[in-house]
Amino acid sequence: MSMSKKTPSIKVSTSVHEFNNLIRTLDSYSNSETENVKNIAIKLKEKLLRYSVPNLHEEIIEVEIRFFPSEAAEIIYLLVKNSSNESTFDEINYYELLLQKREEIKKIAFENNKKI
Repeated sequence: MSMSKKTPSIKVSTSVHEFNNLIRTLDSYSNSETENVKNIAIKLKEKLLRYSVPNLHEEIIEVEIRFFPSEAAEIIYLLVKNSSNESTFDEINYYELLLQKREEIKKIAFENNKKI
């Protein structure tokens, strides 16, 4: 039986600013005292930083994010559950972090292909 790669069915295109805000929000939830909220936030943040795809459309950078329905439900759960928690965010450019991680992944893939 061969393994097939399944693409998540929910696609969201965001600006760099919106992407940074989403990751910043997940980052703040990862410090939650509620274990469930903390675990969901950490998992989603890591996934978004690994699998989101930056695209250039007519000189505008968009970040394509894909979710499985269960992940979309988790995002909504976090946002609704924590929407009343006002917090100050660090000004980290998560888009730059995304680009760095994608370069690392490309480098690892290139090195693995050289060994074959």
